[in-house]
Amino acid sequence: IGGINMKNTNNIRTSNIATGLKVEKRKHYSQMNASEIKSLYTKLLSVTTKNWRMSYHAEERLVQKRIDASRSRIVDVINHCEIIEYKTVDNGRYTCERVIVRDTTLINKNYNLNVVFDVTRGVVISVWLNHIKDRHSTLDMLIYDRELQIL
Repeated sequence: IGGINMKNTNNIRTSNIATGLKVEKRKHYSQMNASEIKSLYTKLLSVTTKNWRMSYHAEERLVQKRIDASRSRIVDVINHCEIIEYKTVDNGRYTCERVIVRDTTLINKNYNLNVVFDVTRGVVISVWLNHIKDRHSTLDMLIYDRELQIL
């Protein structure tokens, strides 16, 4: 297995993994207009609840981070969430669209559940908790591309 070489050039994150080149592009919610945000909610709702699948990574994160949430609870986040980010991942064969959201309901009174949904394949990619007071002071806006068109 080869190593991973990552670099960020012109707001495009590329990961050269042993199997090939993967290109990721991101757009932060603060760079989106109302129409773009609405289209992302539409994309999330376009996958029926029963068709969402959990990735191995998402299942692993639930155990690692001791997050007590079922698949149905995670998918239900779509009904009460805020968009955080839109991301495209191009592996050379196809492009996947991902929407990262924050649950607006609280877990243990102090945490929000965050979920990465791959709306192209109907897969929950990852989950994690953020403390409600976390204001992301280390967020690097240079990794985002305000010109990225939402597909």
